[in-house]
Amino acid sequence: MVVAYLAKVGVKLELETMDYPSYLSKMTKKVHGPGYFFSNDHGNPFATIRKNFLPKQTWNPYMMDDDYMTKTWTETIENPNLTDKEAFAEMKKLAVYAIDQAPAIWLPGPYFYMAWWPWVKNYYGEIRVGAWRPAPIMARIWIDQKLKKKMGFE
Repeated sequence: MVVAYLAKVGVKLELETMDYPSYLSKMTKKVHGPGYFFSNDHGNPFATIRKNFLPKQTWNPYMMDDDYMTKTWTETIENPNLTDKEAFAEMKKLAVYAIDQAPAIWLPGPYFYMAWWPWVKNYYGEIRVGAWRPAPIMARIWIDQKLKKKMGFE
């Protein structure tokens, strides 16, 4: 699908199929060619910018090393005077800037939906805590037994 998609705009592409250790090694050692087929989970805006677009990050297959990105990200997270709203606005601007640098061809991604009962408290739909580690999320969830019973569930 990707090869045919790019062929329509004159880009000839040959995919190299690899076993996972070889594939991962090329990315982590930053020895892959100009193309690297990669899917990356989203996180919070700060982690997403850091891991995808700052230098010396494992999950930065684009090998971006942009002084403006690094400086702005660092100044934003280290500024205690910014409100959360202001800091999130800065990350949004950095995301737009990163996409404008065209480090990748953005393919459509899947939608994820989370649902839970109203009596499940202290849960807001998170599925990752920096990585696929649901245990810290599960450890903080609690069940409102009174609400559960009131809604007809025992």
